[in-house]
Amino acid sequence: PQDGLQWVQRRERGEALVEFVTRRPIDEDTGFYIAGHAQSIKALKRTLKGLKVPPQRIMTEVYWSTGNVGL
Repeated sequence: PQDGLQWVQRRERGEALVEFVTRRPIDEDTGFYIAGHAQSIKALKRTLKGLKVPPQRIMTEVYWSTGNVGL
């Protein structure tokens, strides 16, 4: 897109973010800080692992999880 924005359709939790990340080149210096919904984070971490991103370059913070109270 010319303006740097990309519109995505709402889908299951995490799917749009996974698609966005897999469409971008990831160089060896790229780090990831992922915060938010637990199941979305899990999906994205699984994808990054499949893309051979070392775990030390992935930091996460869960703020909520479907079906859980008091994280």
